[in-house]
Amino acid sequence: MANCNCFFCLPPPSEGNSWKSTALCLLGGAALASASIVFVSRIWEKFRQKNTVYPEDTVVLHQFQRAKHIPSLSPFCLKLETYLRMHNIPYMTILDSPLSSKGKMPWIQFNQRRVEDATFSIMFLSETFHIEVNGMSGHVTSQQKAMSRAVVSLVEESLYWTVAYCRWVDHVDQTRAELPYDGVLKFVVPWMMAGIILREMYAHGIGKNSREELYRIMEEDLKALSDLLGDQSFILGERPCEADCSLFGVLAQIMWTLPGTRAEALVKGEYINLANYCIRMRELFWPDWSRVVTEKH
Repeated sequence: MANCNCFFCLPPPSEGNSWKSTALCLLGGAALASASIVFVSRIWEKFRQKNTVYPEDTVVLHQFQRAKHIPSLSPFCLKLETYLRMHNIPYMTILDSPLSSKGKMPWIQFNQRRVEDATFSIMFLSETFHIEVNGMSGHVTSQQKAMSRAVVSLVEESLYWTVAYCRWVDHVDQTRAELPYDGVLKFVVPWMMAGIILREMYAHGIGKNSREELYRIMEEDLKALSDLLGDQSFILGERPCEADCSLFGVLAQIMWTLPGTRAEALVKGEYINLANYCIRMRELFWPDWSRVVTEKH
């Protein structure tokens, strides 16, 4: 019979079987056990939610667990929840929900209708609640619509990736401190996320750049956004819009979850108007920020 090298058949440390390999197998076994528990709990949660009746005319927002210093470590979850608050849309949150059929978070339910992805959720909400294009009230010019679209693209297709790299690859210790997990998951999740982020960045194309090139892209993006914001209250003027939700979703990650990083130094230093902007957005739409981050379910 062939020798089995699985966790359960692991021999004790001896010559030719170093403590390092033993430790790795133990960690792997613990990770497998934790992953199995998470998988079973997710299956149960999915079954439970399928049989749950939610209040009518209330948006049900499915998203990740709260982090220690921010409502969500996902810029897209924070974007969508900020949009709901910006337009006073009645909603409730389901934390640590199963991923959507696209393998993404967040997603929403509304009166038996299910919408996946933050962008399509906002489109649906805009139509359902008769919100002006891009969330801007009054007369909106084609140029303003185009500018809003351009800001969202810059934030979500460029800046987002460099911030994700900063978080999950370059400064994983700071990120680990933010995670709402205990035990082995606090180490396994960052390790898994680093691999996912690097793979997705490479597929996107931005991941083919070097570390220094990525930070150069980040700095140029932040400079452009800082110049565009100027002395305005919001990114396109004195009224908040969808682009502000997108921008806040990413900048808030830098402001409150990446202490001591180059990203934080840029936002709180050279581009201080972006830091003031984040504080303004938080005070306006998240007056209960401190309470929200303590929510467990």
